[in-house]
Amino acid sequence: MTRKGPRLPIRPGRLDHVLFAVTTAVVLPIPTPAVAAALAAPAPAPTATSDTIPAALSHLTDVWRRPPSPEQVERVVAEILGSRPDSASEPGAELRIAVAAAWRRAGKPERALAWLDPPGRPGPDTPLADLERARALLQIGADEPAGAAARAGAERFRRACERMDERIRHELWTDLRGLATPAEQAEWTRTKTEPGAPPWNCARFRRFVAERAWRAGLSEAERLAVHYGRLHEARRLYGISSPGDPLRDALAGIPFPQSLGGEDEASLLQDPGLVSLRSLASVRGLAARLGRPVELELDDRGLVFLRLGGPDDTARSLGVESWAYYRPGGTLLYHFAGSRLLESLSQAGGISADLYRSRMGLDARYARIAYQILAYGPGGLIE
Repeated sequence: MTRKGPRLPIRPGRLDHVLFAVTTAVVLPIPTPAVAAALAAPAPAPTATSDTIPAALSHLTDVWRRPPSPEQVERVVAEILGSRPDSASEPGAELRIAVAAAWRRAGKPERALAWLDPPGRPGPDTPLADLERARALLQIGADEPAGAAARAGAERFRRACERMDERIRHELWTDLRGLATPAEQAEWTRTKTEPGAPPWNCARFRRFVAERAWRAGLSEAERLAVHYGRLHEARRLYGISSPGDPLRDALAGIPFPQSLGGEDEASLLQDPGLVSLRSLASVRGLAARLGRPVELELDDRGLVFLRLGGPDDTARSLGVESWAYYRPGGTLLYHFAGSRLLESLSQAGGISADLYRSRMGLDARYARIAYQILAYGPGGLIE
């Protein structure tokens, strides 16, 4: 089944198939009442109440756990309020923010906004509350990147960024690290490991977003809305429970081809994911080329989904799933064995005509590869 993520409206601009994608425009729905109230709400007044967040609620907001269902959030919140009569009548700022995060992760950003800005009462006025408002509004705005919710979310994002503390710095990196290049990841790591290295400030985060918006031909608000919509879906569909070493994961279980299939297949198909696996350096090059952060909470499918959105077409056979993205410059193809991105189809267990023939619907060039295998055997791919 084809999985679609939030799509980027077409605008003039550069195309970068790894970090960005330009697809069809979206229909702009009418904002819901909760969104309209959030857009019209003035900046909230400060609240002094603070709560210790129960473990059950913290689990619902943990990016390393599967996003909760609305029923789970409803149950946990009811239990918390039932055990805390004072919180039931006037929840404190920390509790409001945590419950809002749980509702957003459950796919109910409107309910998140209702917790952050209750009717007739001031909501929490902290940088984290602003960021949570931004996340909810941008998640709503993913369906209308040029709409009011996306613009309001981008404004809240900017406000949280300008009020940055160490918590906000960490939260922004967690949200955006899946788009970071290897150089940007190294820059971020230096701020944590090298004494005197300047930390990422608001200007640096905004430049990070602006560069990606420019390459996609979008406004910053539109690019943020697309990203937060994809991030929600990627965590829901492709989240993992602990960070991994991409080099170790790439090496685990790789059936190194007996022939030069990887290189020769790449020359035939010009597939962006095809590189020879004859050396450890080439595997390291794959991780570097994708820019996968070690601490990313998504598997390889989630990384591709976060950067490109849902595939335009898919094929699944012989234990391998292939995703196709049709772009003006050609078809982009990515192949997965389970959750792991393959270097080439031959890496799935050898050179097989059936494997390539099953992908003919994604790209006609696979028919030529299958024919060569049938006519000359696996050696037909060797120059």
